[in-house]
Amino acid sequence: MNGTAIVVSSTDWQDADAIAGIAYAYHINVILTSSTTLSTQAQTELTRLGYDQVIAVGGNLALTNTVVSQIQAMHVVVNGVSTPISVLRIAGQDYTQTAADIAMFEGKILGWAQSTLYVAQGSSLANGWGDSLAAAPLAGGASSNMGGILLTVSPTAGEGQYTDAVLKLAGPAPRDERRPRQPVGAAVLVACYGDGPGEDAEASVVLIRRAAHL
Repeated sequence: MNGTAIVVSSTDWQDADAIAGIAYAYHINVILTSSTTLSTQAQTELTRLGYDQVIAVGGNLALTNTVVSQIQAMHVVVNGVSTPISVLRIAGQDYTQTAADIAMFEGKILGWAQSTLYVAQGSSLANGWGDSLAAAPLAGGASSNMGGILLTVSPTAGEGQYTDAVLKLAGPAPRDERRPRQPVGAAVLVACYGDGPGEDAEASVVLIRRAAHL
């Protein structure tokens, strides 16, 4: 994926976290922009670094069609030739579907085995971004652990329809060791969360390592 950048909204962390495994695996820069217009800083970096392909992540609520059109209208110099930027957009109705679509992209297009799926809360409550971000080095790391980062609707509302659909496609799963529950569909399901005061992203790292046998 040389010449590729990822563009996400600077205010919707869920999309950035969901794509973090791909960014880690292929050493792709993540460029932040306003959700309604392509920021000057983002335009400058896309031009300066000569990216001729952009993965635009997020539905219209997170990254408007205007931003995508502005990227598509840009040209960069590649090997001395002015080249239009091509855009691959991964966009769901909400952040849970966008994360599910990214997981499907990883499996069907990038060829990831998806033998492991990582599930973290997607709610903006209680700084939930730390849990899903903690999974990125595993999600995009060794091939045996590579898999999608899926997001829940909230800490208490369950997986949500889009996350649940991907989990069911993956096959039977063992119960989660911290919160016994019926299998929902991943060959290995790593639940990324912390319980109680002081158990947040750092607790998630411990749980991820334990579940991945690291």
